[in-house]
Amino acid sequence: MPLTRRALIVSAAAAGLMGPLAPLALAASTRPQTSLPAGIWRSRTTADLLVFDRQACRTYTRYDTALALVDESSLEDIEQETLEALLHDDGHLELEYWGTVTRFQYDRVDGWLALPCLDDDNWMSNAGMTVAAFFDVLASHFAFAREQGIDWTALRAECDAALRHGPASQEHLFDTLAGVMRSLNDGHGSLKGMERHEDSRPSDARLYQAWKAADGRAVNGDFSDGFASDWLDHVRHHVLSGTGRFAARDTIAWGHLQGRRMKP
Repeated sequence: MPLTRRALIVSAAAAGLMGPLAPLALAASTRPQTSLPAGIWRSRTTADLLVFDRQACRTYTRYDTALALVDESSLEDIEQETLEALLHDDGHLELEYWGTVTRFQYDRVDGWLALPCLDDDNWMSNAGMTVAAFFDVLASHFAFAREQGIDWTALRAECDAALRHGPASQEHLFDTLAGVMRSLNDGHGSLKGMERHEDSRPSDARLYQAWKAADGRAVNGDFSDGFASDWLDHVRHHVLSGTGRFAARDTIAWGHLQGRRMKP
């Protein structure tokens, strides 16, 4: 069985890790896989475009000037991942996947979109198209441009100038786009390609420095491992003095800081 959310649920049940839920999970594993209707489907809420044929499911991201292939899986694997697929009378498709709480909505697209398609072979080789798609994503989805004082036109001009003054190589293109990402000064974006990864803001080092300054312990000399092991206890007893609240299996903590309680 492929390593999917469904496979992990079934494996956990078989190992006895899910207690009374195990019979339910094991019973679910015997259900026939869900059939997905062939065709091209456009997401109602994201830039995704799904293409189902007899053998594969391909996921594309739609940009203003191009389509980018971001995932390709066998149709059988995707059907095993799908908990339910509903094709409604009005022609829209509703998908729910194992391990999620969201139902994804899609509308059928009649015919291929009149846009060039980028895949792994030519995504970084066409600099102009790549930069256009890159800024399309940033300008459409970065929520704090006004607060950060970002001028997309000026930033694009700086990017184009940097590209003109460097070698016409994929490495220089990647470095230039990574520089644009860092100018956002935001820790929620990253750029991946050519077996490289650059974060918009490398915040881990400062986080672990703060952990060390707060007398957080290291595990085998590594403060990142120490933080991963002890952060919850530190927040519960030292930051929130035992008065906080916790949710999502203790991955979220909140409460009032002593001496800094906000007035209603």
